[in-house]
Amino acid sequence: MKKINKLILVIVIALPLVSMTILNEKLVVKKILENKVSIKIPVSFKELSKKERINNFQRGYTPVAAFSDKTETVFVVFNQPAMKPATQESIDLYKDKYVELNDYFANCIDSGIVKNNNKKVGFINVDGLKLKQKPIYLAMSFTDAYGRILECKFYCPANKKEQWKDIANEIIKSFTVN
Repeated sequence: MKKINKLILVIVIALPLVSMTILNEKLVVKKILENKVSIKIPVSFKELSKKERINNFQRGYTPVAAFSDKTETVFVVFNQPAMKPATQESIDLYKDKYVELNDYFANCIDSGIVKNNNKKVGFINVDGLKLKQKPIYLAMSFTDAYGRILECKFYCPANKKEQWKDIANEIIKSFTVN
């Protein structure tokens, strides 16, 4: 009987703690980059100014657009890495190279290629990367746009991964280039 009472007590204490980690973020569709890119973003996120993007990201990696939560620890960013021209045919190669590089530094959880709006879109989920020396969770998708790769990345602190993982996947899956 004592074991059952202890179990009930543990459940009563643990249940509110577990439910606190579930986020209820409403997403809205935003059009960015001259209305050529659509993405679902949490309503509570704000778009960062160029100055804020420069302050929040490493020199040389300033995103072309970015959104963050009010704590500026959770981000949705868009990058166009300086590289050779990209086409639909280069999406598979880019995914493979990105997974190979990240497997060296971190743990690639999942990756693949899907069709979205009649375009190949690659996706990658990674644990163990660092941003400003802090461990992060990264969910990313990418495709060709404007003759180059366009990346959409969701970052959050590694300790918030479980809270944000489902929302991150919904955001990444909504990434559409017209």
